[in-house]
This record gives sequence, C-alpha cells and structure tokens, in this order.
Amino acid sequence: MKYFLLRLSKFAFFLLITGIVLIFLPSTPRQLNSLYYAKIDKDSALKNTPSARIIFIGGSNLSFSLNCQAIRDSLKLNPINTAIHRGLGLIYMLDHTFKYIQKGDIIVIAPEYDQFFDDFEDGGSSDALLITSTVNGLGGLSELRIKQLLTSLKYLPAYGALKLNLSDYINYKPDSEDVYSRHSFNRFGDVIAHWRQKNKNVPPISSFGEHFNPEAINEMIEFENKSRLKGALVYFTFPSLQCSTFEKCKPQIKKVEEEVRKTDLMILGSPERYEFPDTLIFNAVYHLTKKGLDLRTNNLIADLRKVLK
Repeated sequence: MKYFLLRLSKFAFFLLITGIVLIFLPSTPRQLNSLYYAKIDKDSALKNTPSARIIFIGGSNLSFSLNCQAIRDSLKLNPINTAIHRGLGLIYMLDHTFKYIQKGDIIVIAPEYDQFFDDFEDGGSSDALLITSTVNGLGGLSELRIKQLLTSLKYLPAYGALKLNLSDYINYKPDSEDVYSRHSFNRFGDVIAHWRQKNKNVPPISSFGEHFNPEAINEMIEFENKSRLKGALVYFTFPSLQCSTFEKCKPQIKKVEEEVRKTDLMILGSPERYEFPDTLIFNAVYHLTKKGLDLRTNNLIADLRKVLK
C-alpha cells in the first residue's frame, strides 16, 4: 500500500509539473483570439478611459446584453463594460476591477443569479478564471485568493495541453462571426458580433444551484465600502434573464432580491424589470438579441437617470 501511494504521489507531481511547463508555452492563435484575451483590452480601457466614467461589472449578461454607445449618448458618461464570462466568479470581477477605480466613477454591478448559490462566486465552476487570470502570464495567479487558486489549479494540466493541439497553429482561421472571440467586442467592451443574428430557441434552466450563499452579497458590501472611500458610487442591478427560466427559478430569484434589499446597497430596478421574453434571447438564458439588449439598455438608462440627477 505504501509503495502504491508513493507511485501515485510521484505521478500526480509529474502531471502538475507537466502542466506548469506547458502553460509557459506561447498561447496558440486560437487562444489569443478567445474571449478571455479581451481582458487585455478591457484593462486598457480601465486604465485610459477619462472621467466621467461608468463601469459595469458582471458576467455575460452584461457583455452580451448591453449597448454602451446608447448609454454614452444618453448619460454623457464614458462607459467601460468589464464583463467577460460569469465563470470568473464575482469575487475576481470585484477584486480585479477595484484597483482601477478612480474618484468620481459610477459603478454598476450586475451579477448573474448563479453567483449567489453554492461556491460559484469563487470562480471554480470552469477554467475561465485560470485562463483569464493568466493571459499576461502566470504572475496573474498572484491576484487570486487561496480558494480561487486551489480550484483553478485543477485545470492547469488540461489548459497546458491545449497548447499541444497542432490544428490551433496550422489550420486555425479567425471567424468574424464568432461571438466568443476577442474581436467580437467593441471599444466599450460590448459583444456586438451577434447583433445581426437571430434567436437560437434556448431551453430554460430550472435551478441556479443547490444552496443560497450570502458570500457574494458580503463581497459587494465590502466592495461598495472601499469604493466609497475612493470617491466612487456603486449601484447594484439585476441581470437580464429569459422569461421561462425566470418562472422556473422564481423562488431563488426572490431569495436573492430579498437578501440584497436587506443591505444598504443602492439598487436599480427589480428582477421583473430585467426579465425578457424567450423570443428576445440569443443563445443563452442571460444573452439578449439586439432588440432585447436595446430594451434592457433603455431600462437601465431610465433607472440610472432617477438616481444620477
């Protein structure tokens, strides 16, 4: 038994080292064009966009379902849509954005409902956090908290192995209609590659998770307190969501709303205000077609006008 455990530990160590070595290899052309590498462009916007700024934090309910040009035209604020993928987890989204916040910034947090259940807010549900945090090298892992780091490392060998796929070097050609590429975003950070595409008949989901977790709310409260000390205003709003999923998950949605309204967070709108017919859903329950995202944007502009005047 002792001999078996020794061999097993050596094999596990070998896999870990192999994964680390592979991740130091240059990214493939396919990886460089993935939506995760949009982080480079969004960080540049956070560094260089002048005041007065409005910053949106969340997952793809923002990247796929917002028209920042309309927000800029209506509110005369310079928008930055930081959203990439909900799998990053809300904690990373808040931690990473905080260092760029400036005095006078207006920040709107719109988390997907998944962030409030189980451990989703830690970013352990996919390899999205590992890939995004390392687009500029493994040094990005130093930004992660211990739990995020431990959950991300399990994806390290698989992510490193992606760099051994020869087709990603030889046969890869960027697709201008790929909605999940770095180049699907406009200069504000909105995905626009799907604006001329039609509804994909998305089936609803029946649950966001098993257990409500208040950690995401606590993180938003802490973020709001720290941002206020920097001279920024923080607002919370609800994500865009497919109507049929809304109906199936209504108890969970109401639980999130109830718990958020117990806090001192400034809240824009209601869950129902950001519920949209299935015909306006693009390819996922949080993603809207162009018609849908324009309606969502108009609602958000109206809610912002009430508080910013």
